[in-house]
Amino acid sequence: MPPEQDPTPIEEPTPPSPGAPGAGDPPADLPPKGEDPTPPISDAPVRPDDLPDAFWNDTEGVLLPDLLSQFNTLTASQAERDVAAQGVPEAPDGYELPDNEALELPADSDFKFDDSNPLVPLAREFAHANGMTQEAFAGMAKLYVKGQKQELDAMQEASGVELAKLGDNSKGRVDAVVTALTSRIGSEKTAVLQGMMFTAAQVEAFESLVRGTRAPGHNAKSDAPGKGVENWAGMTTDEKLWTAHQNARKKQGQAA
Repeated sequence: MPPEQDPTPIEEPTPPSPGAPGAGDPPADLPPKGEDPTPPISDAPVRPDDLPDAFWNDTEGVLLPDLLSQFNTLTASQAERDVAAQGVPEAPDGYELPDNEALELPADSDFKFDDSNPLVPLAREFAHANGMTQEAFAGMAKLYVKGQKQELDAMQEASGVELAKLGDNSKGRVDAVVTALTSRIGSEKTAVLQGMMFTAAQVEAFESLVRGTRAPGHNAKSDAPGKGVENWAGMTTDEKLWTAHQNARKKQGQAA
């Protein structure tokens, strides 16, 4: 048997009659007839994101010459840093101490940097932490030596002024003390004490020691190390030595 057909007929949409509402109207998404569908283009410049104020002008837009100038400056600076970084040792111990020729010291100078000096590793660590080149490190070492030499020259000048107080034969008096001490305690120990003969008063004190006599006006009782010191008897030997040393320095300052 043939299949049964649906008795309900399918109705076709009836097109609007001419003149009826909706007949001939353009689609809703199209602009009215006679208008340009393209939106107007603004002549105002568009500022790029994250552009600094220094390179933007609301009228001119991006200030390209200024931007390029800054870019070239930064590029050149980076290139200089890259070149300088090539002279930085990989580790602090890579810095080398300059020799006397580089330090511009006299050829007969016996000066020499001592690697065991605690200042040397500190200087190397400082130089490496601050990205100093070997050349800059050598320059810093040169300044250090120059400062030390100036300090030594100043001390020698001051010592010359002091020893002049001993009279015209100041050098002979110092030499006599050195000779006497050498005969008694040897040259090595004498060299240690000789560095203490800086002032006229110190030389006179050594003269008294080698003669075995007291200095003029000396009163052993009044100059006793513990005189006027509270709890002297209860001090240790080291404390007594330190206190006596401090008292001697005070008296020397008062005499000066």
